[in-house]
Amino acid sequence: MNSLRHLPRWARTAALAVLLACTLAAVTAGLALAADDTAPPMQDDGEGDDRGEFSECAECHPDVTAAWQDGPHDTAFSIEHFQHSWTELNQPQECLACHTTGFSPATGNYQAEGVTCEACHGEVPDGHPPRPVDLNRANQVCAECHTVTQAEFRASAHSEKGLACTTCHYAHDNGLRADTEVAQCLACHGDELDGFVAHTTHLDNGLSCRDCHGYVTPGHPIPDDGLAPTGHDFQASIRACLDCHEDIRLEPAGAQEVADAQAVAQLDGRRAQLRAQQLEAAVETLLLQQRNRTAMNIVQGAAGGLVIGGLVVFLILRRRSASISASDDNVSSDSISNDNDNDSGSDG
Repeated sequence: MNSLRHLPRWARTAALAVLLACTLAAVTAGLALAADDTAPPMQDDGEGDDRGEFSECAECHPDVTAAWQDGPHDTAFSIEHFQHSWTELNQPQECLACHTTGFSPATGNYQAEGVTCEACHGEVPDGHPPRPVDLNRANQVCAECHTVTQAEFRASAHSEKGLACTTCHYAHDNGLRADTEVAQCLACHGDELDGFVAHTTHLDNGLSCRDCHGYVTPGHPIPDDGLAPTGHDFQASIRACLDCHEDIRLEPAGAQEVADAQAVAQLDGRRAQLRAQQLEAAVETLLLQQRNRTAMNIVQGAAGGLVIGGLVVFLILRRRSASISASDDNVSSDSISNDNDNDSGSDG
């Protein structure tokens, strides 16, 4: 800045203007970069390959490796449908929380593409083996990513009974534990097929349990975010019947069927009328009983009042009679005394 003092005034002004412009440009560029959420996330340059912890786990778990590779969890990031939908949505970073492993929202980086062992089981603990990894954590991770399916499952009888995702599914390839879907259901619900024609008829025609229970309307496009219903509420819906039997025409009921229905309706009506009459009679009886009870109380009250009133009058009259008698006796005594005094005066 001291060197600028030797320059002419106009030169110093121009130099300060250029310096201020460069400073503003640098600040603007920094803010733009900080606000740029569309930049594609980068993979961390850490140790190991793009499968993260899985390369270590594969040494001791080759069977799990074979089940996981090329499965829905392995290809959660690379699968074409996700890449297309993610691009159409302008690559939102929040999608990578489920489609990558070790995603950091603060930096936008992730450790590995797809869902690896560490994504579900956490970091390998020191001393493993023999110290085990956390197997129960996997069920919680299912709910964190499969949010729509989890919401459906919570409304099902399976959830009320305490079942978990891994009760029916292998987590590594997302397949069923039984050979077929029907076999998986019959492992617990085999006795429920007895005596119900709809079950046996549908199964004999090549349908499975999920075709009716947990029905999802076919042909609907999966939304770009991938969060679509999967039918894990396992509730039988009338919509499943109508979608499959839309070509069935319901014939009008015959004359006899109509007559039978009318007869049943009339019988039910007579029963309802008779029941209403019985209730009305019961109410009338209660009212009559209440009236009789009220009249009896009045009579009893009047009789009791008369008895008590008569007794009071009798006592008053008796007391008054006794008072009159006592007064008469006193008068008689005074008269006799006066007569005696008069006789004594005459004798003198």
